[in-house]
Amino acid sequence: MLWWGVALAAHQLRFAPPAAWVVPQVVPSAIKPTGAAVQFLLADRQVELTAKTVNYYVENAIRIQTPQGLSALGTITLIWDPDTDVLVVHKVDLIRDGKIINLLAGGRHFTIAKRETNLEAATLDDTLTAILQPPGMRVGDILDVAYTLVRREPLLAGTPSAEVQVPWALPVARLHIRALWSRSLPIRWQEGQGLAVAHPIESGDERGISLTMRNVPPVLQPRLAPLRFLVDRRVDFTAFRSWAQLARRFAPLYRRAARLGPHSPLLKQVANIRAASTDPLRQAALALRLVESQVRYLFLDFNDGGLKPAPADLTWSRRFGDCKAKTVLLLALLHKLGIQAEPVAVNVLAGDVVQGRLPMIELFNHVLVRAVIAGRTYWLDGTRLGDRSLAQLRVPYYHWGLPLRAHGAQLLSMVPPPARRPLSDTRISIDASAGILRPAPFRAQMSMRGDAGLYIEQRLANLTPDQLDDALRRYWTQQYGFVDIKSVSARYDRKRHAERFEMQGAARLRWRDHDYLIEGLGVGFQADFARSPGPARDAPYAVAYPFYTRTSETIRLPQAGKGFSVVGADIDRTAAGIHYERHASIQAGVFRAVASGRSVAREFPAQEAAQDQSILRDLSRSSLYLRAPPGVVTRRAIAGRALSGTDSTVRGGDAVRAGVRLGTP
Repeated sequence: MLWWGVALAAHQLRFAPPAAWVVPQVVPSAIKPTGAAVQFLLADRQVELTAKTVNYYVENAIRIQTPQGLSALGTITLIWDPDTDVLVVHKVDLIRDGKIINLLAGGRHFTIAKRETNLEAATLDDTLTAILQPPGMRVGDILDVAYTLVRREPLLAGTPSAEVQVPWALPVARLHIRALWSRSLPIRWQEGQGLAVAHPIESGDERGISLTMRNVPPVLQPRLAPLRFLVDRRVDFTAFRSWAQLARRFAPLYRRAARLGPHSPLLKQVANIRAASTDPLRQAALALRLVESQVRYLFLDFNDGGLKPAPADLTWSRRFGDCKAKTVLLLALLHKLGIQAEPVAVNVLAGDVVQGRLPMIELFNHVLVRAVIAGRTYWLDGTRLGDRSLAQLRVPYYHWGLPLRAHGAQLLSMVPPPARRPLSDTRISIDASAGILRPAPFRAQMSMRGDAGLYIEQRLANLTPDQLDDALRRYWTQQYGFVDIKSVSARYDRKRHAERFEMQGAARLRWRDHDYLIEGLGVGFQADFARSPGPARDAPYAVAYPFYTRTSETIRLPQAGKGFSVVGADIDRTAAGIHYERHASIQAGVFRAVASGRSVAREFPAQEAAQDQSILRDLSRSSLYLRAPPGVVTRRAIAGRALSGTDSTVRGGDAVRAGVRLGTP
């Protein structure tokens, strides 16, 4: 199924010719077919910005070239919000051998359905869906669909904004973008990458831009680049002159919604928090916990296009709300407690692109609270679960946030510092002092800190004891298949904000000849930073950030470790934004090793990619071994172990040849 576009106020479709402001485009006819399933012949995007509405005209003409293409275009689906949108269909035609077949003739109509498509994500958006199965469509036909979406955003009246996007993953024979607005509107516009230079339009009281491109190739995106470098064929339009003006439009909405009535039941909650503590940090934590635990999350895409927050008292009375409602509720509590706090709009998925774009509310998809206590900033998100203290909160990695304040708002950097403690910390302890071939007591502990640990705690809380035991055993078996597991457990350490897994069992160490490979302590990987020629090829590479993982292992050796040695050099290298360390030694009869990887940068230059790729591949081949002294293991010892199960750590005899695994059944 191909989504023709999200039809961005009416409960019924309208059918009419395009409005006078639209300049019709001709579908190219003399275009040689390709071998692809479908071929984009025309992608036409036109927009009219007025003081009260933004009108989007869309036309797609696509040739069906294979049976797979028939399946891809088998359902035309248009979606719109009747609270803010009017959808006008202009045509649904098949072009066959130069003749036009009107698929809406003879009384054929779209089927309109109301279906919530994001209930699993706790979202109610009140959208309607219009569906049409194009009858009689064949391979070789051109499906030509055109419609206009009229969107009215009451909260943006007088300052319209629009984002016009065009296909980038498929070649397009003819691409057309046009925009029009009144001279009285201070519209600014900005092109994304991969588009021709737009030409200005001036006619009477109207201004605008227009661009046309032919034989537009698909975009080859730069691999592993930060989002801001991805090639996005789009044009943005906005009447907002600055981020401060945009913030000023929404600040009063949050200020009014956060006011509590004189008899608000939330005043009692404020009193309870004050009675529990006089420490502002503790008070803020209690307020956050109240919002997280007592009000369930439900996104309501109503209220002026989903932009207006519900009042705090209303949210508390119905005990559900979206990010805007929860933010307002938290603001109401904090303000009554005398704590400085403000709402901040963010983009949780693509925050990296915000700074380089024009000020538009469409760039944001979430809002949270920025609180300042004793000169320190804390980020409080009421849509989370399980936060118990402000000390555990990190700066969320959203890149940029816009404080919704009345004056002086500018984009704020939202980048956490590099992790100071491992976010994933695994510790292995093996007691092989009774013999390297004898089943050795084995103990593993794994701690997940921060949001990952909190998420795991919440997931595990839904399991029965038997389900939890089974899940943990399967996890540890996948990690250490050579261990006969005796017991497993999991608990959340609230003091250290970490989920801790533990496993105990007996291990048959996998010796190969005289060497034991220390698993789980490898560093580096088979990096592939190659990029094909194309736009932004020299863009930097994104790094997993913040990232910090550590694994340590101890093995108590037989014979007080006499004659045992470490094979493998210590490592202390930085490559591709990650600092790798590994150290191993034998002291007092105990083998000790630790390996870690920690991100120290958010991205690294493309000029360093080839060198860093080579370094990472070399590191991945630098295995770490524990070597037993010559003569410790014999063939006779292995045979005796197989027959009687006795210990095989004895001296004398021939060494086992390479390739024979000792200690395996």
